[in-house]
Amino acid sequence: MMPIVDFTLEDVWSYLAIDKTPWGDAEDISALYKEATGECGLRKRKAGAGEKVDDPCGARFGCIICPLVTIDKSTRQISRTRPWYEPYADLRDIIIEMYKDPKNRAGYRRDGAIMFYGEGTFNLRARRELYDIFMQAQEDNKLLANLHGVEPQPILTEELINAIQQQWQEDERNIPYLAEAPEIGLLYETRPRGVRGNADQVIGQVTVNYEADELVDEWIELGKSTLRER
Repeated sequence: MMPIVDFTLEDVWSYLAIDKTPWGDAEDISALYKEATGECGLRKRKAGAGEKVDDPCGARFGCIICPLVTIDKSTRQISRTRPWYEPYADLRDIIIEMYKDPKNRAGYRRDGAIMFYGEGTFNLRARRELYDIFMQAQEDNKLLANLHGVEPQPILTEELINAIQQQWQEDERNIPYLAEAPEIGLLYETRPRGVRGNADQVIGQVTVNYEADELVDEWIELGKSTLRER
């Protein structure tokens, strides 16, 4: 059951106006959304008889990383008025760029399904690198928050850090194929455009590794020597 599916925007704001949330008053939340996205939130917080307690408009933002959103304008906007959020706003761009780098992908899904080179989940090396980036962002947030006289907003608690490190150990022990991206030589297989399926189900497209300059030179020389012998 997901009753919120049938809620209107007015229903959500009305509920927030009546029942307190663990993370703050509805007025504070509406002010935050208005600052970030222009959402009006609750204009009539203390409504009289016959008046509405809510007057919502605009859109809202949620998690730091949402794969359905290409550009997170909301977080960028709020970081202009609250500079201590800027390190967290940068995280999104960093993660997206790292995900585009095939060397950061394991070539497998977590369930063991074989993918093509540059596909699959983040490998352990990339995950550890991201962890360091998140920790640095958290330190930068703390520094900026102190400069502006506000409380820092840590995103990685000790409990979460322990869980992350424990997951690394479990993955190294139980699914070692996530440790590092597979090495590629002069030729490697990529997914044919528009074709779905795992690498063990689909015939890949042979791709030349132009980054392997030395291998390319050796391949050319090998071709030349073969022709001379003929």
